[in-house]
Amino acid sequence: MKKAMLLTFDSGLALFLVIAIIVISSFYITKGDRQTWTQIQMERLIQDAIAAMDNNKTLQTLDLTLIGNSTVTLLGSSYNFSFVINEYNASYNFTRNLTIRTLTKKKTTVMTGSYLFLRFNQTLISNYYWLKYWVWQV
Repeated sequence: MKKAMLLTFDSGLALFLVIAIIVISSFYITKGDRQTWTQIQMERLIQDAIAAMDNNKTLQTLDLTLIGNSTVTLLGSSYNFSFVINEYNASYNFTRNLTIRTLTKKKTTVMTGSYLFLRFNQTLISNYYWLKYWVWQV
């Protein structure tokens, strides 16, 4: 009788531990996938800033100083950034690489992304540009 009760208790304890491990691991897996409000705000802010610079043709100038100053104006003083623009000609061949404002990053959350924009020569597409960005809080 004691053996049967001990076996039942042992099986119940093992089942409880397996369920607890599954619940705890699923909690940590889903928690790691969420973005905080700060990360979402930073992502939206940089995407809006780049879209604004594309709409007012700042990116098409390829003037590193103008792009850097516009980004500082749009992002404000709370964020630092680094851009790399890869240029491709109309045949999709890599032409050159432009780096804008490379700063040392603190140990903080860094938002990364990319943005494709075109440069037109009258009515034809002259070049394609792939902008890669890194943005972090100061």
